[in-house]
Amino acid sequence: MSILSEDQIAEYRAKGFVAVPGFLSREEIERLRRDFEEASRVSFRFYGVKDVTPACAQEMKPRLLDVCRALAAGSETRADMLSGAVYWSSRKAEAGVTDAWHQDHDSWWLWGENHVDYLHMFIPIAKPDPEKTGLTLAALDRLEAAAPGAHRLTVGQGAMSLKREAGGTTVLVRDTGKKHAFDFDVEALAETPRLAEGDLLLFRGDVFHRTQDRQCDRLAVSFRMARGGTPVRREHLLSWGSLEKFVLSMTNHEKYRYVLEALDRHGDGSPLGEVASYLEAAYERPPRVSFAGLLGQKLRAAASGLLGRRGTGSARAS
Repeated sequence: MSILSEDQIAEYRAKGFVAVPGFLSREEIERLRRDFEEASRVSFRFYGVKDVTPACAQEMKPRLLDVCRALAAGSETRADMLSGAVYWSSRKAEAGVTDAWHQDHDSWWLWGENHVDYLHMFIPIAKPDPEKTGLTLAALDRLEAAAPGAHRLTVGQGAMSLKREAGGTTVLVRDTGKKHAFDFDVEALAETPRLAEGDLLLFRGDVFHRTQDRQCDRLAVSFRMARGGTPVRREHLLSWGSLEKFVLSMTNHEKYRYVLEALDRHGDGSPLGEVASYLEAAYERPPRVSFAGLLGQKLRAAASGLLGRRGTGSARAS
């Protein structure tokens, strides 16, 4: 029996996301809560999130891969490996304060241009109210119906954000800083699945989403699944792009340095699965590529005419 029903797979195929109630048992929720307290490694300094410990991630991996196989059988998503796992903690703030609409950024900048095969698995493990402080998403089918041009620009992509402006919505391409105005209201597309502790929200990397609200304290675990055959390209990794992209990549410089180290060892265009395995083994020591070395390579890339360009070639391997 599949871990996902036919109706759930059909909903994911149409919207790019689906909620799966009761994915985790109470014992699994408690295990993850204990792991959060014990975890100490931080791989993305800018966000201040803690990594799931390797032991806990390995325990969860078989169930996560079962979900990936079910989606692969009924949709175009072909994720087949765990590429990251972190804990997100959201604290109370003033009513009405929410995050901006966005696609995932770092996965796009690190792993290359393949967000069809990139799957975000979001699971609250401490959330007092199922109706509050979840995630709000813009369904792909509703986006296509409301704004075909915006759909064509953003589907399969990453590192873009949406901003409501008078009379419409602007798409900001954070790779380049370019803006594209469209005549639709993104809030009219908003859907907020009900999420209780242990429920699973699956969504593709190209689906725009934001925090629903900050009315409750919430702790969630986020597992990121990707396609192991996706090539990781130095050109894409080093392209300077917008100022924001440069600042974020240099803030999270250790991760980028490890990836460059992996490409130095295994060759440009190495598959993500090979790069990720190298990174996991390397995390126990400082990266060999220095901060100055990363900055120098980025400056040389900009000087070579890569400013504002994305990596070339098709990243979705067959």
